Amino acid sequence: MASHQKWAKLAFALPFLCLPALYAQNNSFSSVEEAFPQLDSLNSFQIENPKLGTQDFNGYCCFLAINASFTVINDSVVPLRLFIDESVEGLRSKQWPCQASFEGDKAGAPVVSAPYEWVNANCPGWNRSQGSSLDDWAQLFVGFLLPAVAFCLIVPRQQELRVPPRLFDVELNRVSGLLSSPFLAITAGVLSAADTLYWLGAVFTFAGPMVLSGIYEAHLDKRLLLFLRVKIQNGRLSRTDRARILFAILMGNLDLHWEGTGSDLGQAWKDTQGLVSKLDTTEQNVLLGKDNMEGNNPNTLEGIVGSRAIERPYPTFPGFDPTYATGYKPAWMWNRGSSKQHWADALAKHYDMDDLESVVVTRRQDWTKITILSLFLLFAPCLLAFIVSYYTPFVGLGCRSFTFMMYYIFQVVLIFLWIWKYAEDHFSNARSVAQQRRKHVWFGCSVFCAAMALFFGIGGTLMQLIGVYRNSVCVLPTWQWISKKGFVELSSNSELAIRLAEDTWLPVGVTGSCFLGFGWWYNMYLRLHFDELVDAFDEESVGPSTFMHAKEDVPRIKDEV
Repeated sequence: MASHQKWAKLAFALPFLCLPALYAQNNSFSSVEEAFPQLDSLNSFQIENPKLGTQDFNGYCCFLAINASFTVINDSVVPLRLFIDESVEGLRSKQWPCQASFEGDKAGAPVVSAPYEWVNANCPGWNRSQGSSLDDWAQLFVGFLLPAVAFCLIVPRQQELRVPPRLFDVELNRVSGLLSSPFLAITAGVLSAADTLYWLGAVFTFAGPMVLSGIYEAHLDKRLLLFLRVKIQNGRLSRTDRARILFAILMGNLDLHWEGTGSDLGQAWKDTQGLVSKLDTTEQNVLLGKDNMEGNNPNTLEGIVGSRAIERPYPTFPGFDPTYATGYKPAWMWNRGSSKQHWADALAKHYDMDDLESVVVTRRQDWTKITILSLFLLFAPCLLAFIVSYYTPFVGLGCRSFTFMMYYIFQVVLIFLWIWKYAEDHFSNARSVAQQRRKHVWFGCSVFCAAMALFFGIGGTLMQLIGVYRNSVCVLPTWQWISKKGFVELSSNSELAIRLAEDTWLPVGVTGSCFLGFGWWYNMYLRLHFDELVDAFDEESVGPSTFMHAKEDVPRIKDEV
């Protein structure tokens, strides 16, 4: 009986006694590469000149860090836990961390991180975007370049790079024409691409002044429209004066002084005022119709008064042509607000419109509101971009987020420089030594800030596109750039990266869409407000506004007039 019990206990304990041997047999490897077959490709990486961008942090360097984190002792791979905190079994059972991508599992891949000193010694240089990696280029092309070009091309401008007409003067029915047409088409395409890049750089460089000028213009448009509404309701504004104000709103983006002599105003002013004085109310109503709001200002005015011979095209930079083949000179986007102010001031000066001057003057409190709104409209997209970059592991102020921060700072300085220019009336009367000195200081500061904005805006984008930011320093927070004591994350698709992407990217995308939607809404607000007054142009009075805040603003206009 005792013998049977002894054998029963031995049979029960035998599997447990054999487990260590079985475990050692199943986990004994002669090399780290045998434990992790992925490391077999370590020798296939060719890092010829890392200082020219051939380094591969997420590939070669990550593989190298994992290989250094394990060693073989007594035919068994033992984790050293240097750069990855995983056992052999743990790493084999999880997603391989090097060159990993999201596959639906929010647990992600293990984190591989190494000290900066080790990375700089073993993986120097930077990681250039490879043309063979479609994801590198497609993501940036679709996510940035196409939207940026699309938005920039709709921004009105004054001049464009000259494309010689002879590039299109070819007879395709001849062999010589067919042979030369590809070269002519390529040349024309290169010039058009250069023109697009030039304007893209200009918009990025002067985004702050453009936003300020746009808000300034919208502020004046709204005050003129509300003034017009109040005067129509009070019956204290003739139909001719109504037409003058509506024309000023519609044409106020044209240079008021172009082709003027001395103190005389330019051709755009003369044509609009002459047109208003000669037409009856019915014709004025038709010419100020809603369809005219759809075109660019020079084309709109020429569509009304008819094309006239261009005696002298407005001046452009060398190698550039006027954007519009017209005798009227449109204002640059960063000067449209002041251009509209000049039109409003001219109306108040030349015609007695019952205290119009007190309505269109921009006071200190108005400038405060315009400045705060401009800073916010510029701050919002920069903040969204900063958040995405800041919370992309490593969390901290790195090269990308630092670029967005510096770009915003220089745009803020440019906004205040433009406010200074508006206060000095574009330094047009700078005759004294002190005025000339202020003008030179303004110009020098503007050139410097514009150059810095161009560097951080376009230069930062190019460095992101090319891959310069993929280096061991840029992933460190800025406060570690001098000491260089931080850690560099070499793996991808970690649990933290997935969680931060969910917590930041989607909210940022939704917020950005709402931000763009608000800009479209306010543009429609002013457009429909204008259309409503055009519809009531020939009426004795206009009904209550259906637009937000209009009822609140009308009493304030009444108090001022």
